[in-house]
Amino acid sequence: NDPGACGAATGFIIFEGTGWYTFNAGASAIELDYTISNCDAAAISAGLEVLIWEVGCSGIESNSPIYCSGSDGLSQGSGTINVSSLTPGNDYIVMIDPVNGFDCFYSFTPSTGITTTPNNDLCDDAITMTCGMNYVGTLAGATATDAPATCGGITPGAGVWYTITGDGSDITLSTDEAGTAAGVDTEITIYAGPCSSLSCIGGDDNGGNSNTSEITFSSTNGTEYLIYISGTFTTTADFELSVTCVNCNANSGTWSN
Repeated sequence: NDPGACGAATGFIIFEGTGWYTFNAGASAIELDYTISNCDAAAISAGLEVLIWEVGCSGIESNSPIYCSGSDGLSQGSGTINVSSLTPGNDYIVMIDPVNGFDCFYSFTPSTGITTTPNNDLCDDAITMTCGMNYVGTLAGATATDAPATCGGITPGAGVWYTITGDGSDITLSTDEAGTAAGVDTEITIYAGPCSSLSCIGGDDNGGNSNTSEITFSSTNGTEYLIYISGTFTTTADFELSVTCVNCNANSGTWSN
């Protein structure tokens, strides 16, 4: 379908939608690097028409795109599209259409501003943690594709996965950290693994300061634990997760009077 018109110097032109793409804005401005080649002979000076719309609850927000390459399109070669005044966290649709139906080869690569799915979006890709370390992560672009079952009164939404192997110590997980990722509204749920058979250990929401999360659990030596960090409401920010382990096992040693 043709969702709208693009203003050109001589009036308006309705584009035939041939290539549809979507992205989530991670910043208020984006840069898209492109390369266009091998267009049909008649389209040497004008390769591709490109339009971008914001997407809302009811679909495309406006009949007028927020970016339009114009009726002459983007010429063959390489360049960069710059689009500003975006709303971070919102979805956008891109339509790419050969000028006058002429075919071209093309590639578009986001260089800044576009949210990608975190590498630890799935349980099988959980990041391995070590006691005494801090880990900076993000919920921007995270999905609920692999969201676990309700645990500790929390029903997780979109989030990311971490893992740690128990050593018999009490393990404290906290997003109540200072710095650029301070005060992010998070939820933590903990499961005994493996990913294919998760067993709830516990969860926390707002156990730290300023809506952050903090929870302590007793680990069993050699047990794999899977930790899921999710955000409440529409949290899509970065967070910092600390891991603290305390082993209270007493060493009997040698006693004498």
